[in-house]
Amino acid sequence: IEFIVRWTGKVVMVQEQAILSRKITVMSEKKVPKSTALEILYHVGEIYFDKKDFAAAGPALRRALALDSLHVNSNLLLYQVCLQRAQPDSAALCMERVVGARPDDVKLRRKLADLYRRQSRIRAAIRHYT
Repeated sequence: IEFIVRWTGKVVMVQEQAILSRKITVMSEKKVPKSTALEILYHVGEIYFDKKDFAAAGPALRRALALDSLHVNSNLLLYQVCLQRAQPDSAALCMERVVGARPDDVKLRRKLADLYRRQSRIRAAIRHYT
């Protein structure tokens, strides 16, 4: 809610306790810059993730990635969502993007290699272990 207030400059009144169980629509008289839309979608995904509503977090993060497929934070969070939802192929795609953006990060390369290994993609795993 805070980021909606910052972005719109308007007061936001929460009418119910279960606000995250409903669709959130943000409207404005002005055109939203791509970077702002990306930030809003990422934060919506983050809120759903924190509430362990992985079914709702995924679509918000995918919409963010439709704006910028290389957005590292959205890819990292969607990677975690995909693991929680037993979607290893999608998780691997997210981590591949992150490793592409941060090729020297050994911890991220190892996560990708471990995921490949669990999928029996041994050659791909070896490439990231070394």
